[in-house]
This record gives sequence, structure tokens and C-alpha cells, in this order.
Amino acid sequence: TCKSACPMITRKMLDIEKSAPSSKKINVVVVTFDPERDTPDVLNAYAKKMKLGLNWNFLTANESQIRELASILGVSYKKDPSGEYSHSNVISLLDK
Repeated sequence: TCKSACPMITRKMLDIEKSAPSSKKINVVVVTFDPERDTPDVLNAYAKKMKLGLNWNFLTANESQIRELASILGVSYKKDPSGEYSHSNVISLLDK
């Protein structure tokens, strides 16, 4: 449901995916900060709208799991009074 940073991050991740050598398969994992609004149906609709491939995986979890993963990856976020989230624009590249 993010309308500012997330579409920009998605476009950047698409650029990374396209610039990778054809011999390298990239799997993309996106984790929402907003599991209340970003339901599986909402995330699937976003993937279709953005024409994302089957190698894109959208995940959700409970708040403590999301906070733990964000901490491990160095991502800061907070919910503002309107219910929107402000967050750092971090893309982490991991290998096997």
C-alpha cells in the first residue's frame, strides 16, 4: 500500500534484476512492514500491476518477526499517525 518509497524501490530492484548476467537467476523477496493492509491478495495484485515475475516473493509476518528481520538488515521504519510507514530505502543482496 506504500505509494512513495516502495514503487521506487521496486523499479530499482527491476533494474538490478535486468542488469544481472543471464546466467544468474535472481530471486527477489519483499517483506511488508504493514501486514494489516498488505494482505496476500493486495500483494498479489501489486505484483500483477507491476508485471513482476514468478521469482518475486512477497512475504508478511507478525510484528516482532518483521522488526527482527529489519534490524538484521539495517532497515529502519515507523508507523506515523495516519497509518502510513516511513522507512529507509534499503535493498540487500544476498547469495546462497
